[in-house]
Amino acid sequence: MLARLWGSKYTKVTLVGLVAVVGLVYLVSVSTDHVEIADTAPSQIESTENTVAASNVASTSTSQTSTVYPPRQTYVAWEHDQSRDYRDLDTFSRVPDHASFVRLDGKFDQWLLGSPIELYIPQTDQFFSAIVDEIKPNGPGSTIVRASASEGEDIFERMILTFGPGHTMAYIATTKDNWEVNGNDELAWVVSSSKLQISRDYSMDDVRHRDTFRYANAEYVPRATD
Repeated sequence: MLARLWGSKYTKVTLVGLVAVVGLVYLVSVSTDHVEIADTAPSQIESTENTVAASNVASTSTSQTSTVYPPRQTYVAWEHDQSRDYRDLDTFSRVPDHASFVRLDGKFDQWLLGSPIELYIPQTDQFFSAIVDEIKPNGPGSTIVRASASEGEDIFERMILTFGPGHTMAYIATTKDNWEVNGNDELAWVVSSSKLQISRDYSMDDVRHRDTFRYANAEYVPRATD
């Protein structure tokens, strides 16, 4: 009887159809699983990437703002020198009357990143506390040092110092006034930037004691619009 049923073409067609239906159902279920995975995977990846990026930014910010240096020696950049009036020397003969002379410590080349420094302004009798945060070369034998305010310093803002053999220049910015320091590697003078501009006499001759029109012998260079 079974043999006859199996031999019937209708039975074979029916079994083949059942197998096909089962296979189709399986394929549909597998495809649906893949679609669900495909739909959820991008959001999961994006979330993971955002988490990693945020973590990297946080760690970078922390490393930039929490630089800790070992204990450093505190340096006093200069001291007020009232021993004499150095304007009788040719080098300082044109120093304004409202400028004050200071004796440099001569140890600028020993400053390190993180070194605490004290900056004295004789005119206001104030010490400003700063921390060295950048040191870089500025040509042969010359160095630039930048310093920012120490924690708790509410008047001083920043300092830029350039020094080398035979020269020292500094610019000090505060919330009240700006100050300039000019000199050699031993002696310098401190002056208020605002007072320096007011007292400057542009009618006088230049530093070489000559009245010179600098463009008198210059060759004419046409402008771009000529």
